[in-house]
Amino acid sequence: MISLVLLAAIPISSSDQSDKQIPLASGIDVDLNFGWNLITIPLNTSITTASQWAATINADIQPQNNVSEIVRLTRGLWVSWIAEIPTLNDFTLLDAEACFVNINGSTNTEPTWHCAGERYNSSIPLNLCKGWNQIGIPYSYSIYDADDLLSQNDNFTMLANWSTSGWELRDGAAGKNFDLVGRYDNTANPNGFFVYSGKATSWKPPSEPPEWSEDLRLTNSGIFPAMYPDIAVNENVIHVVWENSSGNDEIFYRRSADLGYTWKNEIQISHSGGSELATCPSIAVNGSNVYITWEDSRNSGKPEIYFKKSSDYGQTWSEDKLLSQKDSQWSCKPSIAAWEDNVYVVWYNDTDPSVDTSYEVTYCNSSDCGETWWPEQQLTPSNSKSSLPAGIAVNDTNIHIIFSDYYGGRFETRYLRSIDGGVSWDPLKNISKVNDGWNSDAYGIAINNSHLHVVWRNEQDEGILEVYYKKSDDNGDTWGEEKRLSPKDNEVSEQPAISIDGDYVHVIYRDERDHCGTYSSSDEIYYNSSTDGGNTWQISSDRLTVAENMSRIPSITTRDGYVHIVWMDARNGGTATDYEIYYKRSPGF
Repeated sequence: MISLVLLAAIPISSSDQSDKQIPLASGIDVDLNFGWNLITIPLNTSITTASQWAATINADIQPQNNVSEIVRLTRGLWVSWIAEIPTLNDFTLLDAEACFVNINGSTNTEPTWHCAGERYNSSIPLNLCKGWNQIGIPYSYSIYDADDLLSQNDNFTMLANWSTSGWELRDGAAGKNFDLVGRYDNTANPNGFFVYSGKATSWKPPSEPPEWSEDLRLTNSGIFPAMYPDIAVNENVIHVVWENSSGNDEIFYRRSADLGYTWKNEIQISHSGGSELATCPSIAVNGSNVYITWEDSRNSGKPEIYFKKSSDYGQTWSEDKLLSQKDSQWSCKPSIAAWEDNVYVVWYNDTDPSVDTSYEVTYCNSSDCGETWWPEQQLTPSNSKSSLPAGIAVNDTNIHIIFSDYYGGRFETRYLRSIDGGVSWDPLKNISKVNDGWNSDAYGIAINNSHLHVVWRNEQDEGILEVYYKKSDDNGDTWGEEKRLSPKDNEVSEQPAISIDGDYVHVIYRDERDHCGTYSSSDEIYYNSSTDGGNTWQISSDRLTVAENMSRIPSITTRDGYVHIVWMDARNGGTATDYEIYYKRSPGF
């Protein structure tokens, strides 16, 4: 059966369920090997006995595969549940313990069991015996390898792990320091282990991460400010892009391949040359493809829209590609989105330089991952004083754009939609209130299937800028009531950014309420969220930064329960505008 020479006379640990909180539904896929698997149940489920566990696994892996036996060590004796005698030794499972599960199979493809349940939100205390204890770590943000676990308790001296290659043993400094938990897994840990304790002791595996990480500085630009960051994430790779002013402004990029723990060196993306400017970057991702667009004045000093792509998660990059027409008009402030092989870019174009604020919304797209591009389209009428497009969001063939438009004597937040991949466009719609006597500036849009979420700033609260939100649940056909997300406190709140992850909607913005530091106009980054698709929101926003001088222009992205933000921050400079780029995430490290 199993080679147990290493584990002779191993007593079992016991579990107390009184300190367990379970607030969040979740699920995790557990890859199984043919033969023996040393695993724990990674989530709190309705499974209480060995036979129930076997039935749950079999539901996913039969008819080609099945569980033949489940074995556990109890007070020095091995107890075995056997499928052929299902009522014999049908032992009760204990939280935070592990078992050996034997998988028989008739195929060459090893199976996967999907464990569905609720995430453990706090530690499960364990009473450990002197000697070997068979344990699992259902959920942890700080125990990543054998040495991490051994350092948790002064009585822990050895740790053993069973894998397809056999036993691994960490004995003090001897043996391999093997991995325990997937370091960047935000769900749970399915593996089981054996820990040797020099005496009976109790131990609580840490499980709950800090709500937010510490602020992490990504740039070191010195006297040249780093500004206008944007952020995107695909799989475990975070991508950040920004503008760096060093005589001639250029676009820079940096990435993390482990959800923000470590970061690669920055890469210069643009090469405008001389005293020309590259500014206002925007970034989007899809699979291994990373897309960046920006405005660049390398052509006779007039800004045009450029594009660059990476097909390997940002490791190597293509040549620059000009997207806008090379003419006397100004093309500025692009925004980018991607869906499968399609890439979409929107910007504003100065269609008539002789007319002040004659900026029109312009669009182009690629259907082959940015290799070739269709000609640009002007989406708003000439001389209508459309301002900058604030964002573009795409779901399949549905393209959604919000922008600021001079309408009815004031700037309003307006909305454009195409439901056929950009072939035709619906009439303009107003998002903000019209004819209320106050300006409204569009800032961000996010989409989840047919659910659209929009944020903007509005000065309707006695002339003070505040952050507003509105949503549509029918692909933009109709829109709900607007909601103010920032407090009405006679202090400016603006520059909102929005991202969505399932029913979780996340908004960040800058707020001047704290007046932190030397400068009276200094501001901080605040956060608000909804857990029900935008129906209800936090009563008050959370303050995310506590830094002297100004924190501004935040950007946000979300995926798989993680929230990642970047912003420009002047805390390190001698003046209010010596900006660097900072990053933080939730949950923290």
